[in-house]
Amino acid sequence: MKSYPILLKLLLLLLPFLSVAQSEKTELDIYPHWEKDEVHKISLKSTTTDIANKISIQYISNFDANFRVVEKNEDELLIEWTFTNAKLASKDKIIENVLLASLVNKKISIKFSGYGKFISLVNEDELRTVADKTIDKLMATTSDPNYKILLNSAKRLISTPQGIGSAILKPIKFYHYCFDHSFKLNEEVVNNVLVPNALGGAPFNAIERVKCTDIDQQKSICRIESSKIADGVALTKAVKDFFIKGNKNDAKTIEKQFKNIDYEVSESTAHEINFKTGTILKASFKRKVNLGVYNRTSLNEIQSID
Repeated sequence: MKSYPILLKLLLLLLPFLSVAQSEKTELDIYPHWEKDEVHKISLKSTTTDIANKISIQYISNFDANFRVVEKNEDELLIEWTFTNAKLASKDKIIENVLLASLVNKKISIKFSGYGKFISLVNEDELRTVADKTIDKLMATTSDPNYKILLNSAKRLISTPQGIGSAILKPIKFYHYCFDHSFKLNEEVVNNVLVPNALGGAPFNAIERVKCTDIDQQKSICRIESSKIADGVALTKAVKDFFIKGNKNDAKTIEKQFKNIDYEVSESTAHEINFKTGTILKASFKRKVNLGVYNRTSLNEIQSID
């Protein structure tokens, strides 16, 4: 089993976004100033670059989406997201992209706090059914044994609330990433944070840095940047154990291929926000996963098209 590329693909799927470190000194509060029935539109560009033995392959896929404020009170927002269009790159096998494409014109109902913090996916069971059927169809049509291992692992992953969130909610959670936080201009906050473990084990340790790098009071626009580095040793063990649990016949092979190997995972984000309206004008999220001669870079870019 040539597992390294498959492990990279699974790792990209498994990791959720990290939380934002918080400063005690506040100057700018970021939260959505939205009203009931308010609608916003965005475009999403997903660029994935895989490098194996110095050979590079790139996939670029594009999505359009909108969201509507269905309900609003002092404590909660009910937001209905809809992906209205998907253009997948030729031979794009990125699980998140394939699952998002299968949800085109399906309503994704999510509860957020009044300040925009994620609470829960309301129609989780409905969306899981669609995702399950999509994975089953892919498993029935592919002849690639490694891709089947990846699909089988993804199917187990989406069986949990946290797993389905990691698989289909990343663009949405990324849009809300800076909400319910306060920032001070040019103050860098360094924090040790815990990364939720979508594999079901203990959370991972990570070091995060976050800073508001620019505030334009006249235009009501600010820029928030962050960077994170995860604990590669703990992450590697968690992924290895997850693979062995689902592929016990290949346990020795997996153990051998993981010997003396540690993942290196880093992330960086940038958000340009209209803090008067609480809308994201543009944002980017980059994740790098390195494993010896194999590595993957994932770049997601959001653009407001209101």
